[in-house]
Amino acid sequence: MKLLCDKTLLQEAVLNVSRSVSPKSTIAAIEGILLRVTKADGIFMCGYNLEMGITCSIEANVKEEGAIVLPSKIFCEIVRRLPADTVSIEFLEDSLMVTIKSGEASYEVSGLPEDDFPELPNFVCDMKFSIPMQTLKSMISQTRYTIAENFMHPQFTGACFEITSDNLNMIALDGKRIAVRSETISSEHEMVIIVPGKTLSEVQNMIGDSEDDCEIAVAKHHVNFTVGKFKVMSRLLEGTFFDFRTVRLKDYIDITVSTRRMIEGVERMSLVLPTSLNSPLRCFFDEGEIKLYAKSDLGTASDTWEEEISCTPLEIWFKNQYVLDAFKYAGTDTVRIRMGGEEDPMLITPPEGEAFRFILMPIRQKVSQK
Repeated sequence: MKLLCDKTLLQEAVLNVSRSVSPKSTIAAIEGILLRVTKADGIFMCGYNLEMGITCSIEANVKEEGAIVLPSKIFCEIVRRLPADTVSIEFLEDSLMVTIKSGEASYEVSGLPEDDFPELPNFVCDMKFSIPMQTLKSMISQTRYTIAENFMHPQFTGACFEITSDNLNMIALDGKRIAVRSETISSEHEMVIIVPGKTLSEVQNMIGDSEDDCEIAVAKHHVNFTVGKFKVMSRLLEGTFFDFRTVRLKDYIDITVSTRRMIEGVERMSLVLPTSLNSPLRCFFDEGEIKLYAKSDLGTASDTWEEEISCTPLEIWFKNQYVLDAFKYAGTDTVRIRMGGEEDPMLITPPEGEAFRFILMPIRQKVSQK
């Protein structure tokens, strides 16, 4: 194998493909990146951790074809530090020793044979649709924060995609809160799939500022996101996802409040509500006024401000971080809040419509602490 390529293209490819490389495994090959070089396709790269794989192809001046698996960590560091705009990569298949040169810098790295690298699953597409990348990025951002990291039901470590002919709902939950994000799409099929949170995180990071569309293709057990020149293939999570529509929501109180003012208030209360103490944030809603109160072993805090709201008095308790996350990810100047009573969920939506729906479960109040 012998080639010349552009350093910038190589850096971008290696950085993104390495997102799917296993950092530590009993299988040495999946700690590396597969390079398959042909005159027709240039450099094909693949990272695959047996759960998610990322592939791409970049242009190169190929003098000799070949393939090898390079250890991801050192390959990424080498490429990041190369001094010149052009990179030379060469190796003899019988030695598996790769020479990487750029300017006056030169490295020799030991690789593994291509046959050691596991094959990506055979992807037979059942359906596909397209969505603007920035829209997808927004949908992931407004739901990913509620994905459970550790849960007795594995399906809740991902986000549910409800795909209909004209709509996509992305739903995530962690047992105490639910996030639903909706967008209009065009699809010839209807389907429900569950995509791992880790996959969505990497897709979100790869999108960047691109204004192009992302094609999402679905197979029986896998999903494929096409982000520019990169393809992200991931296994789907199995199981039945919770139907958020079964949550009983009441709207005895229906108000619109300033997003920024709520964030500022909760942030002030959070100074005495560290996560380790697990103390609740007490919220008071009254005619023309909102009051927040916090008490823990660190001390007490309170904040009151005027708000153009009309409602019957209500005191309700929440975990402060959950309230803060919901308002930070809203992305609107104001939000609409609907509540029933002190033990009923809070529904947060935009002032108009329901492009996003954040549902927060309150903390049951203790009579002795009222």
